[in-house]
Amino acid sequence: MKIFLTGATGFIGSRVLKELLEHGHQVTCLARSSESKDKIIEMGGEPVLGDLEALETIKELVRNVDAVIHLAFIHDFTNMEYSALVDKNFILTVGNELSSTNKSFLVTSALGEVVGNQVHFEKRVKETGSSRGTNEMVALDFGAKGVNVTVIRPAPIVYDKGHSFFLDAMFHFAEEKGISYYDNKEYKWSAINVNDLARLYRLAIEKGENNTIYHGVGEKEVSLKSIAQAIGRELKLPIKGVSSAELANNVSWLAPFVTRNIVGNNDNSINNLLWEPLFPSLLEELDYYNTTDKNF
Repeated sequence: MKIFLTGATGFIGSRVLKELLEHGHQVTCLARSSESKDKIIEMGGEPVLGDLEALETIKELVRNVDAVIHLAFIHDFTNMEYSALVDKNFILTVGNELSSTNKSFLVTSALGEVVGNQVHFEKRVKETGSSRGTNEMVALDFGAKGVNVTVIRPAPIVYDKGHSFFLDAMFHFAEEKGISYYDNKEYKWSAINVNDLARLYRLAIEKGENNTIYHGVGEKEVSLKSIAQAIGRELKLPIKGVSSAELANNVSWLAPFVTRNIVGNNDNSINNLLWEPLFPSLLEELDYYNTTDKNF
């Protein structure tokens, strides 16, 4: 299958590219820079220079492939509305180009974009927590226009060898404050190893059903207290449960994320795609890998 992939040099995207190539797919990747272009070539992909706003280039690429996997997102926390708008325009451009072709379009959202503290199910929602979350509904609307649309919502912790974006931030704040904090309400998050997630992306683009949402969830519930305890053990720091307000004073921008549950089931992923997680759990990896290789 000829696949157009965005975000190919990112933490998740690079694993997805590797997974696709290992299973015989031909992958064209959007490259924002010469450095990204070189990385894609080294990994075995076919790079095309451009970014998410190069819409004419994107239209041309879409016309010449069998499927599109959209992973890239501008993670600018100072201007998320602009980032979400760029994402929406990309989705609209690709969706319009693919209309009436029955080609596959896999869009990335996030489990944390779904509002509420309840367990989230793999279904469309009326309300999301951000502009980016709304974009998954924009994508799913193309399912009625002759596009085979699927959405993956990765867990908030996508990890490998004890590393993830949020985990490294938690380690950073614990080291900075000299205490590994957690919220007394003992919130829980879902988690997944990045290699298991990459396999889910491949299976979803190969045999995903139209208008279906898949959760990138290996473990449904990991308590943030247990993560704080693992961080405390590794850094040899005290562990302390505090109120949400006190926690916010000690973890800065991380506060809106670690003061709520972000959990979801994975029934569609398991039953529809016959997928299952194969890699060690998050806490197993945290206990195994030494913090000396963590880059704060």
